[in-house]
Amino acid sequence: MKILPEFRYVICTKHKTEVLVAERLKSIGFDTFTPTKTLNIEWIYRRKNVKVPLLPSMVLISITPKNFNRVFDVSCVIPYLFIDKQKAKVSQEDIDATKYYLSQKYNSKKNFPLLVRK
Repeated sequence: MKILPEFRYVICTKHKTEVLVAERLKSIGFDTFTPTKTLNIEWIYRRKNVKVPLLPSMVLISITPKNFNRVFDVSCVIPYLFIDKQKAKVSQEDIDATKYYLSQKYNSKKNFPLLVRK
C-alpha cells in the first residue's frame, strides 16, 4: 500500500509544458500531479478535443528536501513557487478534492477548489 504524502510542493514550468514536465519527472521517479480538463475547441472548419491544465505553468510534486535540486535536471522547469519567502505547499486533502472535482461532470464556470498554502 502506497503512503500518501502530507502535502506537495508547486513547481513552475515554462508555458504549455506542464504535462511534458510531469511525465519527465515521473520517469525519474517523482510522484507528480497535473490536473487537466478536456476542452472541445471549435473552428469554422473543424473541431478538436484539447487537454488543458487547470493550473497553468504549474506541476504539483511530492518530494523530500534532500531532492529539491534534482527537479532542475528536467528541462522546462522554473524554480518553485514561493509565498512569503517559503515554498508553496498544497495539502493532500486539496488534491483529493481536485480529483473528486475532475471525476464529476462539472460546469467550467464554477470556481476551482484548489488552495495553495505556505
